[in-house]
Amino acid sequence: MAERPRFHPTPTGDGLPGFDPRYADLVDYVVTITERIWERSDLGHIHDTYAPDVVVHTGLGTDRGVDGVVAGSLHTLATFPDRRMAAEDVIATGDAERGFRSGHLIANTATHDGPGRFGPPTGRSVRFFAIAECVASENHIYEEWLVRDTRAIAEQLGLDPHVLAAQAHVPAGFAPTPPGAAHASDLVVDGAGADHPAVRTALRLLRDAVNGRHLDRIAELYDDATVTWVPGHAELHGADPFRRYLLTLLAPFPDAYLDAQRVDVNERDGLARVAVRWYLRGTHRLEGRFGPPTGRPIDALGISHVHVHEGRVVRHYFVLDELALLTTLHGATRAEEEESP
Repeated sequence: MAERPRFHPTPTGDGLPGFDPRYADLVDYVVTITERIWERSDLGHIHDTYAPDVVVHTGLGTDRGVDGVVAGSLHTLATFPDRRMAAEDVIATGDAERGFRSGHLIANTATHDGPGRFGPPTGRSVRFFAIAECVASENHIYEEWLVRDTRAIAEQLGLDPHVLAAQAHVPAGFAPTPPGAAHASDLVVDGAGADHPAVRTALRLLRDAVNGRHLDRIAELYDDATVTWVPGHAELHGADPFRRYLLTLLAPFPDAYLDAQRVDVNERDGLARVAVRWYLRGTHRLEGRFGPPTGRPIDALGISHVHVHEGRVVRHYFVLDELALLTTLHGATRAEEEESP
């Protein structure tokens, strides 16, 4: 089995035209500004590195504007003031003409020392993965897809994600796309051809297993010692535990459909690292992992980093914001608030 990389970047070819010359390549840019902004608390540097009208996609929809990035960062740091964000990996593609794109896998550690969305400080420590896919040009990020394992945070703080979700609000602009192939995106692949073996392997693992319900593909594609991380910061070993997780994820949504939107690939020394951005869509019709059925639709943003060696998946980071998903199912909507006395 391939050795797991702690941090195994592929530098961007020809540097970063149009960026501050202090950055050697896209990986250097992403890792450096992450440390400066969120570990050293230079939140003002967000204005230097994010476009004023940046578009940010999360599990609760899409927001626009750099002020929201600053406000959200300030809120998070107030809750977890010692947060550390270790770069587990960066999958880098693109160029100056199309924009540079980074898939930044972050291993987060923090202490709950301040009030915020998770209630009064508990002093407990948390560990969780996040993936930020950013598109940058001319020294600024202008679009980002951000997914955090918020279930891990809640559970490690001793909180019930279902209760937190019921106390939250569904954003007014949240408008799920219906599930099914008729509403699927045109898949974009960068860093390799669409027929690259590692691309086909990653899509068979995710899109084909979910949409075709061929969950037996997991055992066909996994190495015997494959490690998978799923929401809750759960570390799974082998194919069967991931198969069981997917069963519990999909069962409440009989029409569940995984819309794979983009694939980015870096390959080095026989190891292909494949980033797949996807949305899980469906209707909450059955009892299960997410509580009593609500009849509500989901549009859950997720990102997977899949490592493929000699045709087999050897490592898989399956990052999905389950607290956001629960909020779309059980949080109060504007219509419900207007109807309440």
